[in-house]
Amino acid sequence: MSKSQADSLLGWFCNTCDPIINPPHSTRTSTSNTHLLDSPSFDALIQSLRSCNHPIHRIPKGAHPSFASGLSKLISKAIFSNALLDWQRLLCFLLSVLSSGPGPKGISLTNSIKSRINTYLESGSLPKPEVSPRHATPQPNNAHRDPATNMKSLVNQKLSDFNIKGALQILSDDSSFVNPSKESLDTLQQKHPQAPSDLMLPPSPSATTPPIYFSQNQIQAAISSFPHGSGAGPEGLRPNILKDGMSISAGDASTSLLTSLTELVNHLTNGHQPTALRPFLYGAQLHGLHKKMET
Repeated sequence: MSKSQADSLLGWFCNTCDPIINPPHSTRTSTSNTHLLDSPSFDALIQSLRSCNHPIHRIPKGAHPSFASGLSKLISKAIFSNALLDWQRLLCFLLSVLSSGPGPKGISLTNSIKSRINTYLESGSLPKPEVSPRHATPQPNNAHRDPATNMKSLVNQKLSDFNIKGALQILSDDSSFVNPSKESLDTLQQKHPQAPSDLMLPPSPSATTPPIYFSQNQIQAAISSFPHGSGAGPEGLRPNILKDGMSISAGDASTSLLTSLTELVNHLTNGHQPTALRPFLYGAQLHGLHKKMET
């Protein structure tokens, strides 16, 4: 979905309808919030954090309560204020605290993650990428790696997620990543042309449109339905990470996280998120693949 399509799907931000859709007791603030980074700058920050920090796929058991509590607090604050900065901090949380890089000498990964979470919650600003010695040089993405090295890395990732099926699929697949070039871009644009100018989208919800609400049981069932090894979005969130935060080992914080996630889903499905965040919330990272043509 393009940004223009996303913008037109949920038209909740007109001044005439706002008092009706968001009555006086609503906690949603105006979308003209003062924020720290515009969209291009925030996108660059996300990419930099991904390049430097390499977030882990699973959370150490001892850090489950701290993670669940921290994520729940950030979600609640973003929903309550609806300030763009709070949403940006929420999206940067995982990339900032779940780094696979080494912590201080003698500090376990569990304690290092718990310390990062506390530090992040105490700060009120966006993070700055800190390159550890282990990651001093940004790692090449999958498209630029040697094929054998790339396959080994991908297989190891799947196995670490207990995704045996995914590992076997990679080993038996003969496709390869497309090298970035103008020719590749032209080919992809031919296969995926721009939407026609006369495309008819569904009408935006009106003030009389009944809100959509999901229950905690529905949200929990949806998260549990993801198979092992399901991928992350640009913000580094993997279903397995949510499963860790909602596990028994997270204690009472797991209940708080499920409540916050349910509120988040209902907040988003009813169009109350800042418009500037839609490309990050509803976008995706796509990689072109070369596939052998069947004869």
